[in-house]
Amino acid sequence: MRNSRRSSPKSSHACRPRLRSSHIRSFSEQGPNSVDNGILMRSDMHALFDAGYLTIDYDRAGKPRAVVSGRLREDFGNGRDYYPYHGRRLAVVPEQRSLRLARQYLDWHHDNVFLG
Repeated sequence: MRNSRRSSPKSSHACRPRLRSSHIRSFSEQGPNSVDNGILMRSDMHALFDAGYLTIDYDRAGKPRAVVSGRLREDFGNGRDYYPYHGRRLAVVPEQRSLRLARQYLDWHHDNVFLG
């Protein structure tokens, strides 16, 4: 994903080797290979995102933010490293609208993958 500016959208850490690109709506679920259906995040956050313990929604100002599922604590008895990200706005949001995350894919992830 070229809209990353080499930082994790969740944590602002500039650590390229640990970053992974992820489809928001997976390709196996008819998600397109397009920039607005992709996000770059740390590999541990990517695993949580794909497993449904992390998603992205919008705050009242319309800015994308991280949402960490309470199921992380319920299912694994921990998650303290991730709960501080709950409600945090994404660190990098492209200025060019065509490069931003598409709300339709974020909504799909929230409704079909997220373990809220």
